[in-house]
Amino acid sequence: MYSDDDTFYAHEWEKHGTCWQDSDGNQREEDFFTKALAVAHQVDVYAALATGGVTPRSEPYTYDEIKNALNTAFGDVMVQCQSDNLNEVQVCLDLKYNPMNCPNATISCNSNIYYHPIEN
Repeated sequence: MYSDDDTFYAHEWEKHGTCWQDSDGNQREEDFFTKALAVAHQVDVYAALATGGVTPRSEPYTYDEIKNALNTAFGDVMVQCQSDNLNEVQVCLDLKYNPMNCPNATISCNSNIYYHPIEN
């Protein structure tokens, strides 16, 4: 999708970072990416799923199993599937980077959702 790392970072900064400010009111690109990585580690979707009993496997999970694991950890989230495969989880955050219910939380998946192991 992106030709190199610089193109990816430029896109992310333009799309998400340009309206961001740190707690001191600064708007430095380096600080944005540092904070984004810290929040990504804090909001660990893989760990939340595992804590809820959802780990990669070849058999599908039910919609409720996925929803309950994520809602327990983060509240109402946005989940997208592609061809019945878990594809994307969006966790909404408040201004202090704490998980909050997503205002328009939806799960666009069928009743059976595959969460496959990653193949090397």
